[in-house]
Amino acid sequence: MILFDGTYRLRPSTNLNTAAAWHLRVFDFSMGRPEVHFVRPTAVIAVRSETGIYKASCAESLGRSVCRDFDLDVGKVLWVEQFDPGLDELQVAVFKAHARYGSDLVYKIDWRPIQANELASIKPFL
Repeated sequence: MILFDGTYRLRPSTNLNTAAAWHLRVFDFSMGRPEVHFVRPTAVIAVRSETGIYKASCAESLGRSVCRDFDLDVGKVLWVEQFDPGLDELQVAVFKAHARYGSDLVYKIDWRPIQANELASIKPFL
């Protein structure tokens, strides 16, 4: 089931006058198959929709915001990005807890090409 499909904007920081934007699609595999236990029941597909300060990845800046807004556990999200809207290449973010600053958890993100089984699972939602 698709939870969100549209433009998602980060709030502009105090030194920027515009918010960065992405076309974001958030969907939950488990809503259609509650009898199946999914390792990553939620997927996020993000494509940069406007130019701005984020030239490549939005996971570092957007991941925490999206997970907070949609009440998602970052460890159970398949995060997929298309860095260049003109290319079909998809990359998957692997979030690893890196440090804690007060109540905030900071993640280190590694990137890898999407695997065939992951692509097959999200294909109906593309």
